[in-house]
Amino acid sequence: MGRIRDKGSVRSSRHLEGVRPRRAISLFHFTLAYIPGARTPFVGIKEIPGAHYIEVDLDTGKFDLVEYYKLRYGPIKGASEEELARALLEKMRDAVRRNLRSSAPLGLTFSGGFDTSSILTLVREVRRPEEIPTFSIVMEEPSFDESRWQRLLVDPQIHPHHEIRVGPKEVEENLEVTMAFMDEPSGDGAVIPFFLLAKEARKKVRVLLSGEGGDEVFNAYETHLANKMRRLYLRFVPRPLRRLCYFVAHSLPCDYRKLSCDFLSKRFTEGAELPVPEAHIYWRHVLTDEEKILLMPGCKDIEPTHTIFARVYEQLPFDDELDRISYLDIKFYFEGDLIVKNDRMLMAHSIEARVPFIDRLIFEFMARVPPNLRIRRLMRRYLQKVAMKDLVPKKTYRRGNMGLEMPHSIWFLGPLRNMAERVLSMKNIERIGILDPSFVQHLFEAHLAKKRDYGRALWCIIELMTWFDLFVDSNRYKLFLTTGD
Repeated sequence: MGRIRDKGSVRSSRHLEGVRPRRAISLFHFTLAYIPGARTPFVGIKEIPGAHYIEVDLDTGKFDLVEYYKLRYGPIKGASEEELARALLEKMRDAVRRNLRSSAPLGLTFSGGFDTSSILTLVREVRRPEEIPTFSIVMEEPSFDESRWQRLLVDPQIHPHHEIRVGPKEVEENLEVTMAFMDEPSGDGAVIPFFLLAKEARKKVRVLLSGEGGDEVFNAYETHLANKMRRLYLRFVPRPLRRLCYFVAHSLPCDYRKLSCDFLSKRFTEGAELPVPEAHIYWRHVLTDEEKILLMPGCKDIEPTHTIFARVYEQLPFDDELDRISYLDIKFYFEGDLIVKNDRMLMAHSIEARVPFIDRLIFEFMARVPPNLRIRRLMRRYLQKVAMKDLVPKKTYRRGNMGLEMPHSIWFLGPLRNMAERVLSMKNIERIGILDPSFVQHLFEAHLAKKRDYGRALWCIIELMTWFDLFVDSNRYKLFLTTGD
């Protein structure tokens, strides 16, 4: 019979009997840039998944993990587009207003994207602009900076708006402290910026609304549209012509700007030939399965990450591909990465996170909206845009999805190169005994030579090395914590 010790974080369970590092977990890290599900980096520690609780029999001491809520998809029949858009707008209004109820000072993280612009617009229907402070990241790299979109709705000279600048200096200074609060390796490039935003927001508020979850609920991701394009590509483009497309895409020079043409075309032509769940993971992967084996030769026999997703995908009780990949994004990406980052970086500064667009009533409504009203032709988040069309600025309505990310691919060529050379040195990599030092050097040299964009992979290696230093080689993570753990 097993034992349960209920702890609030991985670090508070770190020194329990039987707990040891789970090195194979790095395979997930180097595919997804996060650790999915109940898994943690330690043998002997599991996290309780979302929508679950533990039921204990006090007579026998036996316990079970019980799921109390299931995500279900299935289209509403008979409703018009106009009726659905009106109903969605009212549900968004209701969710935002309920999340505004607070006895503590409240603010909004504001990226200038469609979700946070929608929330801010709906907030201003019931609150004066000066009542709700907004907090935005200004990234010191033009292709990653969203401040021009933020200025469509906020003006620092008029509104209580706060801009937090993030550059290479801030990244290097906050690498260890953010890892200490994350508890586990994370290659999410928004972790450090979000930590710095929360640090600034703590001076003004104790509750922060964000648009987290909106991309999953409203189907805003590039990969959702890519899956639709994949079907057309395989159906109408003959295989010889697809091979030519692949060749042309891989002849393009490497461009490290955000969502560059060469990155998108290479990823699409590589992943389009794969089955749906595998393609969905491939379009977001950090390293391919072949590259991971070269990086971690001691983990050749571990099950590939994409097979876990494929198994879940095939067992889902609904048939539409968009419904299925939306489910995967909620259960894996949102639950394993986005909400973890959001919660832990805010709680590091004692701020409560609120996410109106992952509201149960909104989710259950959108899960029943027909797929052709969630993505229409090339427009993602279609129904949400119809609902908000007359309320948000026209430029916001027309812009694509961007997402918060650091330009580490660019910074590794210059301002972060010295830090990367230090952390990724052969001697340092050899020390932890997990990664192949020669292959790490190969990735770094290929990136510097602009042969392929390995910026995300290099960042994941740096994060893993930092986590290992703080949690395995020492207890230095304690130096950064202000909690009682």
